[in-house]
Amino acid sequence: MKVIDKYLTEQNYPKIDYSDENYKKLKKKTYMSNNYKWVYVGNKGNYTEMPFHVFVWNKFNPHARVNPNDGNLIHHKDGNKENNAPSNLIRQKKGDHDRDHLTKRRKDKKYKKQFSKETASKGGKNAHKKHPELKDNLKKKK
Repeated sequence: MKVIDKYLTEQNYPKIDYSDENYKKLKKKTYMSNNYKWVYVGNKGNYTEMPFHVFVWNKFNPHARVNPNDGNLIHHKDGNKENNAPSNLIRQKKGDHDRDHLTKRRKDKKYKKQFSKETASKGGKNAHKKHPELKDNLKKKK
């Protein structure tokens, strides 16, 4: 998560070259982290890491660029994290993106047990066992 954290909290965000020449160069220099392709952008003195699909979105949608901490994410329409074609990418508010994924998972049978009331209460009980201070907070609210 260090790469993602650095991208999301970058303060001195470098000027990024979205030219066709740089796009072709970066496309060959991607690396994998957290199941996503990433690239280094900027120059030697001032650079950061960026998810490649965000770079692609920003290149082909200069009027709707996404920056760290602006509340927007780039979503792969087909769910394939390696399909970074501009036509497969869509900009979403983080809340909408998270809600869409959660709704999809709740409908998916393989996640059904993960989101059941039974497993949720077990998870809560386990959290309270590991963190006794939570028990005290819970008792005060009753």
